[in-house]
Amino acid sequence: MGDIPLRLQYPKLYECCSNKTIRVSDCWVEGEWRIHFRRSFGHFEVKQWEHLIQTLCQISISDNQDRVKWALEKKGMYTTCSMYRMLTNR
Repeated sequence: MGDIPLRLQYPKLYECCSNKTIRVSDCWVEGEWRIHFRRSFGHFEVKQWEHLIQTLCQISISDNQDRVKWALEKKGMYTTCSMYRMLTNR
């Protein structure tokens, strides 16, 4: 979802998640979000959870396959040239 994986956007929630390999689409069950966690949340996790739910409510889930996109190229395909430019700060 977006350019950054949810596990990096919400690291504290990811740490608490029971199934770290679950897909977002698998958490949408019968019209509601169902995600299982190993423990209850503290204040910080509650704030992250509220933000995540607000973000998820803005997307639509489809059965389409995810596609990998290389963000450093307009066409979305990896090139060594684009990686070199990124590494050399050009």
